[in-house]
Amino acid sequence: MRGLFNQVGPYALAVLVHAAAASVLVLSVEWPGLKRTAPEVADSVQATVVDEERVQLEIKRIRERETAKRREEEERAEVAREQREHEERRRQEAEAARLAEEERREEAETARRVEERRRKEAETARLAEEERYKEAETARRVEERRRKEAETARLAEERRRKEAETARAEEERRRAEAEAAARLAREQRRKEAEKTRRRSELEMARRKAEEERRAKRAEADRRRQEEERARRKLMAQERERLEQEQTAIFAKALEEYIGAIQSSVARNWRRPTGVPPGLKCTVNVVQDSNGKVLDVEITQSSGNVAFDRSVEQAVRAASPLPRPRQRAVFEREIVFLFNPRS
Repeated sequence: MRGLFNQVGPYALAVLVHAAAASVLVLSVEWPGLKRTAPEVADSVQATVVDEERVQLEIKRIRERETAKRREEEERAEVAREQREHEERRRQEAEAARLAEEERREEAETARRVEERRRKEAETARLAEEERYKEAETARRVEERRRKEAETARLAEERRRKEAETARAEEERRRAEAEAAARLAREQRRKEAEKTRRRSELEMARRKAEEERRAKRAEADRRRQEEERARRKLMAQERERLEQEQTAIFAKALEEYIGAIQSSVARNWRRPTGVPPGLKCTVNVVQDSNGKVLDVEITQSSGNVAFDRSVEQAVRAASPLPRPRQRAVFEREIVFLFNPRS
């Protein structure tokens, strides 16, 4: 009810004031046949003045309330705007952190894939070496089996020959037992010596073949180790070369990026009046992911306050700063030397 009165009251009072004024005007006219006394006119004028003052006071209070209300609304709007800007900065910083994390995950995934490929290549080489060793072992076993078969055939032939010799000796014994007995004894001694000699030769051949196999296996192991060392050396050299190339590319991209920022600042710089040439200063700039300048600080002054202030203004005027061609060289905080040539 009071609010309704506050809204309608001033206008009602204004209407009453104007009505009172009109009444005074009407009453002040000399109407035929109408007589008035002086005290009545004075009372009406006094009431009209009092009502007009109340109206003016009420209008003033209304204006003050409206001004206070408008100021309060403007303050609330300013607070809301600052809150929105703060939320936007937090969102941009979170987005920058997310992008950095995603880039680190991609780099880790790339390193993992490279390591997995190297492991598979090493496993393939090892399997190939095992396959070559199995093939060599199979060939050796086949050769050993052939040698044993040949030895068995030779022994069978020897046995048949011995049997034939025994039959002939038996026949000789029947013809000349004494001579046959003596010859048989000599032949038996000769055969024993021959067997001993052959066993010795076979043992020597077996030992020689075993030593040759061991030597070949040792040579194969040595070559495999040398090949592995050479492969590792080549891989290390290639990895070092790639790292050097990446370092050079990163340094060049960073130099171009800082040069672009320096050029952008130089285009927005105006030499202050009275500042001598040859001054320079070191600038520390904090920016967001879109290049918007958030803070500027002169870390190494030129010694001239006007020059330092003009450089700071030029950095802020250059916002947003140029973006790098390679995302990897982007830095949220950049330090560079400002040295104008003009």
